[in-house]
Amino acid sequence: MNTLSARRKELETAISNLESSLKELKNQLRHEQEKEQHQAVEDLEKHLGNVDHLYQYLKNYCGYVLNELRSSDRDPS
Repeated sequence: MNTLSARRKELETAISNLESSLKELKNQLRHEQEKEQHQAVEDLEKHLGNVDHLYQYLKNYCGYVLNELRSSDRDPS
């Protein structure tokens, strides 16, 4: 019986160690996922900034073109 109890204790210890290792790996995975999400948000914000800059440029350019067209319509030369 003593050998069986020792074997059972070894298995329980091994399971406990594996559960601890699994918990640590899950924590590491969660941390990596959070880092990736933060990076994705930063990338999106940067992209949005670029798009906003281009939109403002296009808006200004269209305004300039419209003014030029209006002034050329008024000018009979």
